[in-house]
Amino acid sequence: MQRPLTFIITVDAQEMWVCYHPRRFANYAHFEFKSLHNPRRRIPLSETGYLSHFSPMHEIEAAPSVEAYAEALAAALMGMKFSPDDEDTGDQFSLF
Repeated sequence: MQRPLTFIITVDAQEMWVCYHPRRFANYAHFEFKSLHNPRRRIPLSETGYLSHFSPMHEIEAAPSVEAYAEALAAALMGMKFSPDDEDTGDQFSLF
């Protein structure tokens, strides 16, 4: 197993740690987005200050860099967020 790569990205003017584990599960990488604070504070992706996401390796390898992929992923995940006032259609987001 490869060692994780850690770096900081800025989303909505807020910095957060990203821990990238390549090929964590078969052909999927694991991204962890974390608050820089201890105890954790909310981040744009999560009220708890932590978000875990698996992404296919072929998408990451096609990106200009892991950091660029993580920034694009964070933007996409923020676009998926919805408020409790949104109508519940019963649909679920896809896992990947």
